Amino acid sequence: IDSVIDLKLQIGSVKEGLLCLRTLTDHFPEINDEHDEVYSLITRVTAMAYEAEYVMDSCLTYSYPLWYKVLWISETVENIKLVNEVVRETCERKKIDVTVHKVKKTSTFLV
Repeated sequence: IDSVIDLKLQIGSVKEGLLCLRTLTDHFPEINDEHDEVYSLITRVTAMAYEAEYVMDSCLTYSYPLWYKVLWISETVENIKLVNEVVRETCERKKIDVTVHKVKKTSTFLV
């Protein structure tokens, strides 16, 4: 039961992380002076969204063991956090006023 609860929390973290990325990338038109950097970040964010979608769909569609699903989604959450950090740093460097929402930390311990 604890693993199922942890899985639900991880899924919530994926959603929150992707929403945060969306909020941050909404400000990209404001930093259009360096097209290559912005294009690169948009590509990373898009790839992260597709990866998250693939992981979520796979976890729902296939009968992987629960521990594997928790681990896979935890890894996706960490990847989203890394991309969020890069986007946030870029926005700060460009002096864009954005509100950064922290993705809540969830346990990856399996019971």
